[in-house]
Amino acid sequence: KPSQLTITSESSDTVSLRGAIAPGDGARISSELRLSKPSVVTLDSVGGSVTDALEISRSLRSLGVETQIIDEAVCCSACPYIFVGGTTRVVAETGRLGVHQHSVGSSTILPAFLVTQEIQSGQAEVLEHLDGMGIDLRLMGPVLATPADEIYILTQPELEEWNVIST
Repeated sequence: KPSQLTITSESSDTVSLRGAIAPGDGARISSELRLSKPSVVTLDSVGGSVTDALEISRSLRSLGVETQIIDEAVCCSACPYIFVGGTTRVVAETGRLGVHQHSVGSSTILPAFLVTQEIQSGQAEVLEHLDGMGIDLRLMGPVLATPADEIYILTQPELEEWNVIST
């Protein structure tokens, strides 16, 4: 998978976003989405920058786009925050949506309390974002309980009950 998010036109109304979400991708991808005005965005990403994912998610919502995780695709880490921006959200049977704790790299320069403060501030922004997108905040249970170096794959009942997908 690419080291930064790539946007590819799949058809006249569908684009795919693939690869890691790098700092700066939020502004770049949002700008490209406003130009191409797709009605469907498919996702296949291992995640990356939470801040950039939230920016892309807000762009998708403002455009009224459907988000999809197609068969065999994964949307993990920060990617689900993009996914929830869809006004309609679909996960294919063999698609996977996974979450875990937030991390801020492995900084040995910053004191632990500043790293903790940054993570908690980021989580507050994520909670506000999920709530604004109509997602049940029970989703944060597995987010907070799963170590940053592991992934919790959401089950079909969780996707439905927590309003992560449209039913």
